[in-house]
Amino acid sequence: MKSADLPLIDIIQINENIGHPHSFSNDLVIELLQTKFKAADNCAEYLAEDAPMSVRINGLCLILLTKGEVTINVDYLKFPLQANTLFFILPDHILEVQCRPEDLEGKIMVISKDMLSNLPKKNEDGDNSLQYMFLRKNPSVELTDEEVSVLDTLFTLIRKRAEAKEHLFHKEAIQSLLYHLFFELKNIIFKKNDIVPFELSRKEELFQQFLKLMFKHSREEHSVSFYAGKMCITPQYLSAVLKELTGKTTNNWIDHSLILDAKILLKTPNMTVQQVSDMLNFSNQSTFGKFFKKHTGQSPAEFRKGKQ
Repeated sequence: MKSADLPLIDIIQINENIGHPHSFSNDLVIELLQTKFKAADNCAEYLAEDAPMSVRINGLCLILLTKGEVTINVDYLKFPLQANTLFFILPDHILEVQCRPEDLEGKIMVISKDMLSNLPKKNEDGDNSLQYMFLRKNPSVELTDEEVSVLDTLFTLIRKRAEAKEHLFHKEAIQSLLYHLFFELKNIIFKKNDIVPFELSRKEELFQQFLKLMFKHSREEHSVSFYAGKMCITPQYLSAVLKELTGKTTNNWIDHSLILDAKILLKTPNMTVQQVSDMLNFSNQSTFGKFFKKHTGQSPAEFRKGKQ
């Protein structure tokens, strides 16, 4: 993991934390969502128990919710989900689970970017770009009972095939089922939405560009002028665009990103507060401590001990 990146969870880490056989190499993992959102708890050991789960996953995450309700934030935008919903989280985007429901059922699948890149593609640009932009704006899909049944069956088939380690064509069989799954997903999405080619607005393009820069540089660069300079716009205009689209200024975004990063790093075993301060490029530990307490109401040491 590069020191300049926000924490990025790889599938190998998910496998190690969950510890089950429903996975293929470090490219695919499937887990049941049951009461108390067990899959999320297992993947979030870096975080305080009462804090929202905040991670970036190095792959495509599909959540098939069949029972219960949950609120999920993607890139700080809130999405309330209910039963019979399919939710997409595209690679590298920030995921926060706002609560841990007591009555939740479904399945979650995470597919690595490497495996995605090796699946057959209709074409390299137009079709895939259109789908990406659409899912970026519309990550949740309400499903009929029949659609839930079809997708649940495919999730189960892929899960069982992942267990069949002795299969002579293990990888090829899984890829074939994933290809089938993606065509079912396309069929559902295209039938429900009149998808026609569209482009992001100029302000949306700037927002997307800012997110990419922030993901890459947030640990080492904390100033609005750095990001505005990289984007060839003024700091005032950047803040105005972000405020209009998200309700948050550039400083709000940078501070929130640093706090998310700090919380996860503080839960990393054997890492001192000084090391966290250094990794986040604060001038000294005292400055980092004041920043952290201002935004959380706790000192880094208090947060690490789990005090609220």
